[in-house]
Amino acid sequence: MNLDEAHSTPGLHAAAGPGLAEECATLGGCRTGMAKVTNAYDLPARRVIHTVGPKYAVKYHTAAENALSHCYRSCLELLIESGLQSIAMGCIYTEAKNYPREPAAHVAIRTVRRFLEKQKDRINAVVFCTTSSPDTEIYKRLLPLYFPRDKHEEEVAISKLPADVGDENGETIIDERKIRIKPLPNVKNTVPRSPQVSFDLPVSDVGLARRLVIFRTHFVFNQMY
Repeated sequence: MNLDEAHSTPGLHAAAGPGLAEECATLGGCRTGMAKVTNAYDLPARRVIHTVGPKYAVKYHTAAENALSHCYRSCLELLIESGLQSIAMGCIYTEAKNYPREPAAHVAIRTVRRFLEKQKDRINAVVFCTTSSPDTEIYKRLLPLYFPRDKHEEEVAISKLPADVGDENGETIIDERKIRIKPLPNVKNTVPRSPQVSFDLPVSDVGLARRLVIFRTHFVFNQMY
C-alpha cells in the first residue's frame, strides 16, 4: 500500500495541491484498519486523516466488517488525539474492493454511534459524505435507525435494526470456536465451560441524535489504497 497514490481520492489530492502527496510519501504506508494524519495544505480544513479500507470477500465477511469498523474508529480516535472536534468522512469502502454498499453503511454508522456514546462530549460533529445518489439514499434510510430523533423513529429502529448491531465498539461479535478434544483415559474433563455473554444494546438516545448539527469541519477524511 502506497499512501502517495492519489487515484483513490483524486479530487481531494487535486484540491490539496502537491504538498499532500509529498507528505503521504513520507508516512511509510498504512495498514488496513489503521489511520494516519497529515496537514491539509490547500484544503479548507486543518488536517487530513488517511485510512485503508478492507477488501471484501464473502468467505471473510466478519473479518472485513471488523476491519472496516476499525477504520472508522481509528479515524475518530486520531481526531480526538489531535485535539479537534469535527470530521467529514467519506465512504471508506470502495467498489474497487467489492464491499456491498448497504452492509458497509450499517458498519460505518453503528461504529460512529458506539464511539459517540463514549466520547460525545469531545466531538461536535461527524458528517457522512457521499458522492452518489444510491449511497445518499442508503444513509438517509439508515441514519434514523441508529440516531432516532423522536419517539416514532425509536419505534421504527427497534423493528428495523439488524439482529447483529455489533459489540460496544460496533464490531461483529465472533462466537468462540468450540474445539472437541477426546479426554485421556480415566481422566475426567474438569475444564469449566466459558460463560455465554449477551449484550443488551440500546438503540435510542434522542439527546445524542440532536447533537448531529453541522459545524465547521476541522478535519477531512481521505481513503487511500
